[in-house]
Amino acid sequence: KAFPCASSSSFMGWADSEFVNEQAISDAWRCSICLEVFQDPVIIGRCLHGFCRTCALKAIQANRACPQCRAAVLDSSSLQPHTILRSLVDELVVQCKQKCGWTGRLDARSAHNENCPVVKLRQAEATIQSLNAKVADRERTIQTFITQLQQRDRRLADQDRQLKQQAQKLSDLSGRKCVPANALQSRGRSAQPAFATQELSLQQAVQQKQEQQQLSSSARSQEAVGQQGGDSLQPVSHRMVIVDESAKLWLDGS
Repeated sequence: KAFPCASSSSFMGWADSEFVNEQAISDAWRCSICLEVFQDPVIIGRCLHGFCRTCALKAIQANRACPQCRAAVLDSSSLQPHTILRSLVDELVVQCKQKCGWTGRLDARSAHNENCPVVKLRQAEATIQSLNAKVADRERTIQTFITQLQQRDRRLADQDRQLKQQAQKLSDLSGRKCVPANALQSRGRSAQPAFATQELSLQQAVQQKQEQQQLSSSARSQEAVGQQGGDSLQPVSHRMVIVDESAKLWLDGS
């Protein structure tokens, strides 16, 4: 008889769908609380009534009494494993929970779950999904780095272009303000003949000036002699005048 205050949604045993032959399951193997096949069956020490461990713990916590006979139960220490019921339930034939096609004893299913191909496949799928997520995260990181590198390359290209423009401006300014050395040399070579001509003319003028001074000095000395000697020196004075006039004409011509 089911415990009237219990709800099957609050407790859990083995569902009938997990067994290969549901019709072969005896009612003696069912919990009176959840109405399912015993899962980890226990008995209450005072009344020896059997239940699923989870069902018994919840019922005792709620009412402090046996769910079937209402005998007082103080705590969970009065619960003891029901070895006979457990052995009977373990012999029932069940199928794999993952529906891989395996069937066997209930107590052998835990070992099968470790090697179940469906379980391994799902584990592999989970691992692949985790790796794909990591790969996607790495790709996003790499794409971020690529974007940063492209931006840096564009900035470097802009800076290089600006530097070239500044260098061109400096070159233009230098060409306007400074005369090339070869131009200066050409100007110097073209000016050398003119300088030589001017130097020669200056030397000639100095020489002519010196000659004029010598003639003037000679004429003055002859004039002084003529004044002292009288008429006997007239021809000399006449020659001095002629020489002086000739010097003047020569200087005027130069």
